[in-house]
Amino acid sequence: MHPGKSSTVQVLFDPSQKVDRVSGELTGKLHIFHADHPQRDVIDLVGEVCFPNIKLDSTMVNFGSILTETSKKIVISMSNVSEMGINYEWSFIEEELATFPVEKDVSSDGRVESRNSIRDK
Repeated sequence: MHPGKSSTVQVLFDPSQKVDRVSGELTGKLHIFHADHPQRDVIDLVGEVCFPNIKLDSTMVNFGSILTETSKKIVISMSNVSEMGINYEWSFIEEELATFPVEKDVSSDGRVESRNSIRDK
């Protein structure tokens, strides 16, 4: 490049490098090497990746002993810790369904309602 001239350089950011799906920053450095000169310049790079993340106040719900023909409700708190709105739904994974079978009731109008054996009836 001639003295007094400038050039544009395109620097790309690939957010797919953040594979844990947790919001956060990726950092790196852009090294600039000069041909035929020992001078080296370094530019810090920072990219922020946002995922829809929630934080639960508990990682386990232990119902303990529950008497037959009774139920127990435990409330956990969920917070949106991301910078975007979150639409969510929850379900039991198949392994757990074998332990806590889901019963299905058909109402008088034909609607199917799922009722898990550990939820209030």
